[in-house]
Amino acid sequence: MGDAGAGQTAKLCNQAIVTATVTAIAEAVGLAQASGIDAARLADALAGGWADSVLLQTFVPRMTSGGHQPMGALSTFQKDVDAIADAARDTGAVMPVSATVQQVLRLGAAQGLAGADFAAFIDIVRPGNGRGTAQ
Repeated sequence: MGDAGAGQTAKLCNQAIVTATVTAIAEAVGLAQASGIDAARLADALAGGWADSVLLQTFVPRMTSGGHQPMGALSTFQKDVDAIADAARDTGAVMPVSATVQQVLRLGAAQGLAGADFAAFIDIVRPGNGRGTAQ
């Protein structure tokens, strides 16, 4: 892909996409729940459309029903977005979405969710929980 460190940069690019997408999925699930629609059916409703993805099909069920085997901790995502922020600062790349995800993860950590599963993004942004970001 390029000079030394290119693989690490590619991994950071992957994680920028993954963390932003999982955050957007959590917001969409929260909006669906706040609107009174069956958020558990959201993945099926969006299947085949532009928003459909492995992440959508994986995380909507995890965020709406729980009880799944943990995939990893939010603290891992925090480590990744901190590394993304460092790389952006070092290179002059402008990454406002990743910066927002970083703030959402910091909010989750302040709420005691750093050790929670990736699906706990929904607990950070869920409307009406008194601590979400969509207020």
